[in-house]
Amino acid sequence: PRKIRETIRRIMNVEWSLPPEVQVSEECKDLLHRIFQYHPETRITLPQVMRHPWFLVNLPMDLVNVKGYQVAPRQSMEDINRILDEVRSIS
Repeated sequence: PRKIRETIRRIMNVEWSLPPEVQVSEECKDLLHRIFQYHPETRITLPQVMRHPWFLVNLPMDLVNVKGYQVAPRQSMEDINRILDEVRSIS
């Protein structure tokens, strides 16, 4: 349970890092940094992810010009707050 609490705390505070032994490109680090943002308005969007240099590397040709993909509807603030309350009750 202690590790679970610590993991949840880190997720809630957007505390993350790559272990030194994990070798990833600068483009990958940039994408992860842009995904793991506390404030949703500063987070990279799905269309931006799909245009990010790391995402496009070695992308199969049949996916290069994908159009018409659908993005799932965003969660309501009520849903988000309910989820956060549930997580807080665990700790």
